[in-house]
Parts: sequence; structure tokens; C-alpha cells
Amino acid sequence: MSSSYLITVLVFLLLSVFLSNAIAWIKQFRQQSRIFNKTQQLSSRQRGKTIPVTILTGFLGSGKTTLLNAILSSPDHGYKIMILENEVGAVSIDHELIKNVPREGVVVMQNGCMCCSASTKNGNELERILDHLLQVQADIHGFDYLIVETTGLADPGPIVQTFLELRASRYRLDGVVTLVDIQALLKIKVIPTEMQAQLTYADVIAMTKTDLFDENEVQGKVDKATEIIREMNPDAPLLAKNKLDVGSLLNIHTFDVARYSTQLATAQSNPHRHSTSVSTVFLTTTHELDLQSFGIWLNDVVNENVKENVFRIKGIVAVKDDNSKWVLQGVLDTYTLAPSAPWASDAERVTQIVIIGKNLDAPALEASFTALTDKKNM
Repeated sequence: MSSSYLITVLVFLLLSVFLSNAIAWIKQFRQQSRIFNKTQQLSSRQRGKTIPVTILTGFLGSGKTTLLNAILSSPDHGYKIMILENEVGAVSIDHELIKNVPREGVVVMQNGCMCCSASTKNGNELERILDHLLQVQADIHGFDYLIVETTGLADPGPIVQTFLELRASRYRLDGVVTLVDIQALLKIKVIPTEMQAQLTYADVIAMTKTDLFDENEVQGKVDKATEIIREMNPDAPLLAKNKLDVGSLLNIHTFDVARYSTQLATAQSNPHRHSTSVSTVFLTTTHELDLQSFGIWLNDVVNENVKENVFRIKGIVAVKDDNSKWVLQGVLDTYTLAPSAPWASDAERVTQIVIIGKNLDAPALEASFTALTDKKNM
């Protein structure tokens, strides 16, 4: 075989690889351009108004449709609510069960992709949701609140991640509300992976079907269920009432500093909770942090050290030479870090971070955080 032939083959292979990469890059660039333009369209159509988004999740039979009907029939919230349903399969049943809302007020996303995709990194799912929201705005005018109802078997992580990425579109992720059938929870020997995810991502957890127990045993059942839930989510408020207060579910402002402070205090009292696969690590320091160094550490933790193992990361960060409390909120490999309310003049500036994930290496995380806070530039 001549050397010229080998050189020709090698050149051909190199050109093929180059062309493949170039085509992939062009496709990705075009998609990112479309996503940017659609995000801008959504934002401009809002005319300066921000729409809160609540993600309603819960395992099969937990009572999501019942709660939706209660919310829609309540005169207390004052919102015109749009419901975006995520259904698996070609036929949607749940939207036929939703009352007290015009048919055009329920939009069904078929085939379950929104909440079941493994990642939104390639942009396909993000663009699909943008298309749906643009269509909704074109067809239905005047709604000022969006509730996304997931399927009972959905992992809410990807959709939470998607709406974090949509913050420029003036859709504000308000929180994740998870319903849990307390009777079913206490009977389950091994908690399904989907239920674990739904509880882990929750900002508010509502126990349903407490009325199925005798009055003298309800509190004991609630206490036992609380113990199970706290293994997966140490700080989300727990509601255990037959009739849920709509005000505790909508417009709860997950990103508010006051709300974070309360949740982080709860998490700190139980810094290392572990179920069979979900663990919680609590990190704190009184050292004010250099913003750039903290960003590098955070990126390393999320993208290099534990990757998919991080479900949620949240906290309040005291930044050096900055009077604002910086609020950290993250899901999977997407996170935001932004200044919020100022520190009180007499407040101790304490950084508090909670990391919830799968099989986390707590000693390694603590060691890396300690190394960060011990740096000379702190």
C-alpha cells in the first residue's frame, strides 16, 4: 500500500471529522439563536409583566387533579391561571377531570418529554417548551399565573432546570409543590426513584389523604411520614391538612432571602441526612467569600466533582466587599447566583449552603469548602 494512498485516506478522515464537527457546531449555533429569539419574543409579549410558574408534582394517585380543582375554584388567589399538563402517551385523561377552567385554559404537552428528558443541554427540550409557551400566548390572552402539572412518574428535575434557563423570558420559577399520599408512603417498603426525586426537588410538600386515618392516629402517621420525607428533603415546609391553603402553595417566592433563611436553619439542624441513595450536606462559614473564587469552586462542585449526583443546591452567600445577600439556587447542572436584599447592619454575615444529591461524598465537599474559605484572599 503506497504512502500517497495512506495520506489520502488520512486527509479524507480528517476532513470528515472536521466537516462533522462544523455541521454540528452550525446546527447548535442556529438552535441557540432560535432559542434566544424566542426568549426575546416571550419577554416582549409580557410587556414588562412577570408570570410566576409553579411546578405541581407528585406520585401516581397523590391528588394533583383534586388540588388543581381546589385552586381553580378558590376566590382567594386572584389569578387567572393557565395549566400546562405534561402527559405520557397519546391520550390525556387528567385534563378532562379538571373543572372550573375553560377548555382553552388547559394545554396538554403529549408524550411526557418535558419532565422525563435526561437533560436539556442540547436545547431541544428548551426550544420545545418555548414553542408551547409562545403558542399559548398567541391563543390565550390575559393569564397571569402558570401551573405546570407533571405526570405521576416524572422526575421534575429537568423541567425545573428548563424554567431556570427561561428566566430571561419573564417566566419566574416560583417553586415546586410536591404532593405525597401519606397512606401510600407508609405502605411502601422501597420508595420509587421517581418519588424520591419529586420529594427532593420540592419547595413545599403537602401530605394528602390524611382524612383516611382515624382522628386518634393521624398525628402518629404524620410524624412517621415526616421522618421518611426528611430523609430526602430536610427543609421544605410540610403541610398536613385535609384542606390546603392556596396561599401556601402559590407565589411562595422560592428565591426570597427570608424564605431561604428559614429553610437553611432547618437544614442546619440536620446537616447529614441519608436515605438509601439521597443525602444532604450542609456547608457554612463566617468568612466572607471572594465572588470569583466561590464561582470557580461552585462550578467545580456542580460540573466536575459530582455532576448528575447533585439534585439541588441552594444557599445564602456572604460576598466580600458586597453588602447584598447573594442567593444561590441550582438544579442538576444549572444554577443561579444573584444579589438580593442587603444584610442588616447588625447581622452576622454567614454563608449557608445546602447540597442535596445522590451518594454525595460529604467529607470531600466539606474539605473543598474549607480549603476555599481558608484561602488568603478571603
